[in-house]
Amino acid sequence: MKPSSDASAEPANTPDSPSGRLQGFAYWCAMGLGSLGFLMAINQTFNLKILGFQPLGNAYLYYLIGIFLAAAFLCFPAWSGARHRVSWYDWPLALAALGACGYLGYHGLIMIQLGWDYMAPIEATAASAVLLVLVLEGVRRSRGGPAKVSVLSSGILGSLSGSVISNILTTGPITIPTMKKTGYPAHYAAAIEACASTGGTLMPPIMGAVAFIMASFLGVPYSEIIIAAFLPALLFYLALLFQVDIYAAKRGLKGMPEADIPSLKETLKDGWPYLLSLVMLIYMLLFMRLEAYAPYYATVVLLGISMFKRRHRLNLKRALAFIWDLTTSVSNLVAILAGIGLVVGGLSYTGVAGAFSRELLLYADGSVPLMLAAGAVTSFVLGMGMTVSACYIFLSILLAPALVSAGLNPLASHLFILYWGMMSYITPPVALAAITAAGVAGASGSKT
Repeated sequence: MKPSSDASAEPANTPDSPSGRLQGFAYWCAMGLGSLGFLMAINQTFNLKILGFQPLGNAYLYYLIGIFLAAAFLCFPAWSGARHRVSWYDWPLALAALGACGYLGYHGLIMIQLGWDYMAPIEATAASAVLLVLVLEGVRRSRGGPAKVSVLSSGILGSLSGSVISNILTTGPITIPTMKKTGYPAHYAAAIEACASTGGTLMPPIMGAVAFIMASFLGVPYSEIIIAAFLPALLFYLALLFQVDIYAAKRGLKGMPEADIPSLKETLKDGWPYLLSLVMLIYMLLFMRLEAYAPYYATVVLLGISMFKRRHRLNLKRALAFIWDLTTSVSNLVAILAGIGLVVGGLSYTGVAGAFSRELLLYADGSVPLMLAAGAVTSFVLGMGMTVSACYIFLSILLAPALVSAGLNPLASHLFILYWGMMSYITPPVALAAITAAGVAGASGSKT
């Protein structure tokens, strides 16, 4: 992740945050919650035991959900009319999230030891009920949420953030005007950007957070995931390049004038810190196997190098904007994943996940092509409106067992689910990526 390079950007009014929504006390509360959450994550990851604090088991997750869910109520409006201010009811919701999760986190170890899954005290049941309502409200605020949060980062070969919408908002303001200058219609330029950003989730070496989740689910090294994903991602981008080339040839479009093309030397001179941090990140992921620590080390290196470059130096305003970006982004993800957790938990405890797999096998009647077609449709429909990571987590529990039971390769089955789930970003009726890119291009959403 890189700090904002716009020194004039106001932290409380970043391009992807609700315009002017957080000011004064509300802004600093959200920033404080975000900073506390990041400090807790660092403390837990590196086992620092700051002030003797080291939550065990599920307690850490409860605390983290409470902090970022509270921040989500402050950052994201309940309805469009409240996008310019924090409403009075957002404060009690935020406090309720902290209170409910704080209670459950404090009793996290006890609930495991005493089996609260089967018989819990009335206070725990009440806190869980409150958290359930709060999570549903937080999710109601994810739909399209990634388009409102700030940009985390953009990968050179793929996505570092795992968010299709973030990729569009990062690269779109540069690539879309350039395509329009060379003759591409606005809606076509937006469509190209939407497809390219969607494919970035599948493109090694990073692939976003979903690759780490997949490696954890399958119990395989991260290197196996990126090797298996490379060929499908390459085919995806080759098809996109052919489409763009054919369109340009058909309409006689030319490239940019040579005078307008930036110098490679100057580009590398200014951007080498980002390449260095990316190389370092890949090395630590693939060779040192430091999946939990690598993002922290790479970010520290990037921030350290930026201090030696005047244009990218991290001053107070940029540091606040950096924390703001992290707070809103993680709050959005926590709200989404908490909602997915409700669905996954319900499917697991009721046995619906297993029943779905059995029914899919039954109706396919042993036909692998029929099962793949049904799986593709299921992945596509259920993936609508979710982030790629949330979509994959949901479908890997619901659909993957059926594909594996039919004798298909587990890794290929999981990549198949990922691919069809992410396609909903560029296909109606949801098409979040296409709509977002259309907004950047100033084009018609339906045409895009």
